[in-house]
Amino acid sequence: MLRAGRITIPRPQEKRYANLPPEITLTLIELIEPNPPAGAEPLVWRLLTTHAAPDAATAWQIVDWYRSRWLIEQFFRTLKKQGFQVEDSQVETADRLIKLVAIAARAAAITIQLTQARDGIGTLSADAVFSAAEVSTLEALNHDYSKPTREPAGENRTGG
Repeated sequence: MLRAGRITIPRPQEKRYANLPPEITLTLIELIEPNPPAGAEPLVWRLLTTHAAPDAATAWQIVDWYRSRWLIEQFFRTLKKQGFQVEDSQVETADRLIKLVAIAARAAAITIQLTQARDGIGTLSADAVFSAAEVSTLEALNHDYSKPTREPAGENRTGG
């Protein structure tokens, strides 16, 4: 179930916020999972946005934008701490850092594309990520590893 509406949030009463507007009006979009698994509570998303959602199509567009955040978060996680660790680089000039980040960003994007392809999410062909020579190599490897294997007579996986 999807619903959206405008809400107004008052400014906090603390003195340090006195320079803020007295209130702010936002759009609240609530999305509730229609058929949760048996015994599970339905997933509920509540999104606050400055975008207006005058109709269901616009509200769904905003939900899709929010869902895209996961991919963006994966990209930065791959670029940073759980991947190429560009923050730990010891390059000393901005020019070199820009080059390093450009190379790492390309590698991070390829890593995410490969992960999506593995999971059946991506729809890009291999030549969008690999050169023709690399595609040929991967096809040859796939052919070699796709062949059925035979165990030697009298042996089994338990060592018997």
